[in-house]
Amino acid sequence: MSPQQLEVMQAQQDQYCEWYKQVEQRLAELGKNVGVVQRDAFPAWPTLLDRSFDQERRDFESSISMHNDFVSKQAALEAARERSEDEEMVVVLSPTLLAAALALRITKVTGELRLG
Repeated sequence: MSPQQLEVMQAQQDQYCEWYKQVEQRLAELGKNVGVVQRDAFPAWPTLLDRSFDQERRDFESSISMHNDFVSKQAALEAARERSEDEEMVVVLSPTLLAAALALRITKVTGELRLG
């Protein structure tokens, strides 16, 4: 390899390293409880891209996509966890209806025993 090729390779590696540092800083700014993340929330790709960075780019974009899918599913689960008005009404009225049904049953059995 010529010194010029080595310099180009070193420049690429320096750009990759700088890009990773910027991504790390941006992730720290976003925090743990971040919602849907857009790709443009992160630094632009290094300009001296070669084939060695293609897989890392795909992995990074895949990670963003998986994170966004997880956030969407989590939001759907949290929405489904909330009780509807009908469910709240059943929860509130169930004890009263059960007590009324038991009272009627006890009254019926008591009346049958007294008549019988």
